[in-house]
Amino acid sequence: MNNIRQIKKLSRLGARFVSGVKRKYPLDPAHADELPVFQYGPSKKDYKRVFSWGNVQTGALGLMGLIDKDRPMLHSPKRLGFAEKFLVETAAAGFGFTALSVNSKTDVKLYGTGLNTDSQIGYHAIRTGHPLGILYYLQPISLPFRDPENSKILKLAAGRAHLLVLTSEGLFLLGNNAYGQCGRKIVPNEDYSRSNLVHHLSTMYGKRIVDVACGQDHSTVLAEDGSVYSCGWGADGQTGLGHYNNTEEFTLVKGDIYQERITKLACRSDFVLALNDKGETFGWGNTEYSQIPLPSGDQQLSIPTSIDMVNKLGPIKSIASSGSFCLAVTENGAVYSWGYGLLGLGPDPQLSKKPLQIPPTLFGQNSFQPNNIVVKVTCGLSYAAAITTLGDLFVWGRNTNGCLGLRHEKNQYFPLKVYNLLTGCLISFSNDVLFFRWHWEDVLRTFFVVLITLLRYVNRLFNAILENEINPDVCDEVVQVVMPPEIGNQIVKISYIPSWNCIFIATIAHLTTYTIAGGQFTTTPYQESNSSIVQTAWNPNQSILIVINAAGIISGYNYKPLLEFADDQQFRNFTTGSLHDVAPNSIYLGWGARNTQFKGSMRQEESKRAIPLPPSAPIVSWRGNGELFVVNYWKDSRRFLKVFDCNIVPLFESEPFNTLFAATTFKAQGNFIACAATDGTHNKIVVFEKNCQVKSSFFVVESRGLIIDVQYHGTQHVLAVHSQHFMNNFVNIYLYSNDVWYLKQQLLFPLRDEEDFLRFQWINEMHSTSFKFSILTSQTVYVYEYILDTFGLHNDLIGVINGPTVLFTDFSKIMPPPMSSHSITFERPVNTLVFYPAVNVYGFFLCDGRVIYYQYHGEKFHSYDGALLANEKSTLNT
Repeated sequence: MNNIRQIKKLSRLGARFVSGVKRKYPLDPAHADELPVFQYGPSKKDYKRVFSWGNVQTGALGLMGLIDKDRPMLHSPKRLGFAEKFLVETAAAGFGFTALSVNSKTDVKLYGTGLNTDSQIGYHAIRTGHPLGILYYLQPISLPFRDPENSKILKLAAGRAHLLVLTSEGLFLLGNNAYGQCGRKIVPNEDYSRSNLVHHLSTMYGKRIVDVACGQDHSTVLAEDGSVYSCGWGADGQTGLGHYNNTEEFTLVKGDIYQERITKLACRSDFVLALNDKGETFGWGNTEYSQIPLPSGDQQLSIPTSIDMVNKLGPIKSIASSGSFCLAVTENGAVYSWGYGLLGLGPDPQLSKKPLQIPPTLFGQNSFQPNNIVVKVTCGLSYAAAITTLGDLFVWGRNTNGCLGLRHEKNQYFPLKVYNLLTGCLISFSNDVLFFRWHWEDVLRTFFVVLITLLRYVNRLFNAILENEINPDVCDEVVQVVMPPEIGNQIVKISYIPSWNCIFIATIAHLTTYTIAGGQFTTTPYQESNSSIVQTAWNPNQSILIVINAAGIISGYNYKPLLEFADDQQFRNFTTGSLHDVAPNSIYLGWGARNTQFKGSMRQEESKRAIPLPPSAPIVSWRGNGELFVVNYWKDSRRFLKVFDCNIVPLFESEPFNTLFAATTFKAQGNFIACAATDGTHNKIVVFEKNCQVKSSFFVVESRGLIIDVQYHGTQHVLAVHSQHFMNNFVNIYLYSNDVWYLKQQLLFPLRDEEDFLRFQWINEMHSTSFKFSILTSQTVYVYEYILDTFGLHNDLIGVINGPTVLFTDFSKIMPPPMSSHSITFERPVNTLVFYPAVNVYGFFLCDGRVIYYQYHGEKFHSYDGALLANEKSTLNT
């Protein structure tokens, strides 16, 4: 009986799909042609996205939020948020590490993440002498470019523990050189973990380098005339130099490729394939898996040899070499494999001494798509991938750590398409990591620019946007949306989530997202229904959301689009903690026990003061790597700081403070936390260690009124402080140097009815001498660039700006700042200092727009008439 009911149920379901969906309002065929047709505009052709999958634990995927003991692998493609902020050009994946190059006009064009035991992705250390052996998120790698603005990275190649970076200025080599694989002299007992050495080759014996390839521990390069050079480990003949010794400098490879014009090199382990301009293939190295069957039965081949069995197939256009098998693609798109392993030809490992064709139908070629052929192949150590003319990615082989991206962990015996990707091109394979770049060419999408901000009066702002009160000229497109009534109108926070291209809205009882592309609201009720939400904060890569309610309960949510969760939940609660959880009563980082902790004179006086400060919602700030976050919260008329890890486990907590404001910021790189405070008369900034103990403090006299926000710069020791005093908003920029915080800029924004100051935000570009930040008002967005520049002014006299005071230091007397031989103090802070060398005159540009001139004469400063400088040339010092 149950079976009959089930059959009837299935038959009704089938009839529903056959008949289609019934329209609520039937369409009149006579008027069908009169209906408007919406045409999506084409996207930019240079728009790209990057996906990665595979082993998570080494950090090589660049996905910080996935570092978890319970999730050792990612077996489906996940979009890399880093590529949404930077235009990724190419990548290389080595043994547990990854390098990515970006299109940039600065000296930072290369980033790395993952294992760094041999400084293969640069030298990185939080403390001097303590290098980081692993990076869990992408960090910049410094290269000594001669012309950073115009130089460009052309290709990357990675081995077991070394990295090759081919640029327009030549070849840079980093990492382990134990076998000479970096092309420099082998140094016995060299400590690679502490090495910041970058070897540079501008040319290869006067020839421009056009291509590079890495084995596990050897390197090969291709010169512009088609000649090949190699160095490194040669025990299996992989250097192709006619011997089996290690080679510490690049040497010309001869054999059958001598005087051939080689156009392509392929290597993943210890067997090398080469392709010339005629479509002929050559090989050398370890042939124990019959990559080149030798009549003598030898398993190593140290001389490049033509592979006749492949050349008989016709001109070859793409080649690939794994650890035990090889691939070749002919001009007509036929794919051949030979060697040992999962060759893509069936369910069992095979050993084939001759090339066998993989059926083209496995790559999507059929009567409907007769021109869909394979155009490129590549290999990992034990698996392979192919790209077709339609941009589809097919993979097969051993699925170690989910490296095939097929949403399971089983081996794949024949080519299978990787879904969740549109047309793209493969960037790099490694042992267990794959990077795939997605081109948006020919993909239709709409462009949306969202102007929504995090603000104290965010509910008012959101309503203003909906009512079109904000000037639409500041946006490419302003769209009015109506929020679902069930989420209420008591908004806690609104933010834009670029990783998922959606707007996040937190009300007191709901977590809601609005997808920009689809124009759809999705709401998740807050689980702690007995208490309302008072604060939310996303981690840096926007994969974890922290929610705090009025009772002090902290909930951690993982966020995923609906298509990745089967139960229609976007927010999944993975852990819960509390502001009242007790942190371990110990201090790390060499500070000793709490009762012996140095607190400084200012901290000893802190508990004696009782300054009435207003309560507020908890403030959350994440450290840049997403491992820690700090909460500044109000309890019993006093403020506390508490540091949690990403699993909401309390690590450190502070003693109570009577003088702290709510404004708090965690330095993106390092262990410092900055909080706004007051002594009742003047404002100040208190700097804490991550263990919530006071490190130092400094007064910010120029930051008048109430300090609204403080923000550390993402990469530099620079702090921005936003304060509000009567009818004015101030943004002060402080720079830390020689144990002193210098006020370098003060921006004034008068409070006007037609233009409200909303918020400011650092633009975290990787520059060492300039910083950018944006200020959002109700009318427009202002972008400022602060250029840090220092040069001599007169007789080794250096001017240093520190708020309203300019310190003049005579370096000929070895008198570094903050000491000075002369100083001038004005009524308002100085923003810019200009020097006219012909007449020894200094121009001081004050923050209120006034310019005051002084002339230096007789080792003294004298007032000067600026009208006399009309034809004088100046230099600028900030």
